[in-house]
Amino acid sequence: MPKEMLHTTENLFIISLHDFSLEEIVKKKLDYYLKNQLPTKDIFTNFYNPVEKAVLENCLDLFRGNQSRVAQCLEINRNTLKKKIDGHEIVLQTLLRRDLTQPAFKQEVYVSQITQLDLLEISRLKVKSLKNRLLQNNPLKTICEPVKRAIIKSSLSFFKDNQLQTALFLKISRNTLKKKLTFYNSLSAE
Repeated sequence: MPKEMLHTTENLFIISLHDFSLEEIVKKKLDYYLKNQLPTKDIFTNFYNPVEKAVLENCLDLFRGNQSRVAQCLEINRNTLKKKIDGHEIVLQTLLRRDLTQPAFKQEVYVSQITQLDLLEISRLKVKSLKNRLLQNNPLKTICEPVKRAIIKSSLSFFKDNQLQTALFLKISRNTLKKKLTFYNSLSAE
């Protein structure tokens, strides 16, 4: 980690949010969990869902709760959006009552280790910082896909490229894993 990214203050790190992508934060946190064999019931629940929830909350906030416009922005069906809102237990009334005059996001976060970052909070802050760009590209693809890639690549690396063990660990089929890896490899080749 470059020194200019982290500044220490009495055992606390000041992490500038502009210095790390969500993908990097998720990868570091997941690598730490895997290396220390901490309990990981469901990787996607712990590492992907907070990011997706932050994207949904911010899109709903941006469009003032208009689910049709949010679904259009995310390029998903409105019923799929509704399922995601219900699945993440997002309360629309609470989102609509937020004071929009408050500062958009903090620039720095204090932690003793990068692995202690709360993924939901960091995701909310990072997505808010990208608010203007949310309308230009599908946020589920531009923000969430790199996080999925980090989860899959870190898990695959942990299992020493054993696709069967990785697929079982991630609770996805081996075919799905192969398709994702092919897709991610094609992206990096471009």
